[in-house]
Amino acid sequence: MRKLNHRQKLDAKASHHKLVKSGMFWELYPALSGEWNKDKTLWYNVYLEDLEKVYKNRDKEPRVVIPICKKHQRFQTRRGRWLDMKDDLENHIIYTHSQDAVLTDGECDKCVVKGQTRINFSGMMGNGSGEE
Repeated sequence: MRKLNHRQKLDAKASHHKLVKSGMFWELYPALSGEWNKDKTLWYNVYLEDLEKVYKNRDKEPRVVIPICKKHQRFQTRRGRWLDMKDDLENHIIYTHSQDAVLTDGECDKCVVKGQTRINFSGMMGNGSGEE
């Protein structure tokens, strides 16, 4: 098992205090006391195990999942904007360094969800009546 650097030790101490303060500490770790000076050595091992799980599973999960709407040939960015696949998808993947992205099926903002109707706000603003 590797050793923690100074920053990781500070993070481990902060996570210990945060968990104690939340009240969940004794539910998860009943063998520990909740006092940092008594728990320090064991807590570093707990923290290291958690770090190693994160690093071990990091490469197994895709970094980026990109929803695409096949019907309208659009994809969704991380910020929720829908862009045209033909013009923007390749540039988006290069710009966000997401060459290992997974494309999933989705419905874009142009798709009508069953049972809902679209409201034409531009028509409402134009003549004030709400009719097109």
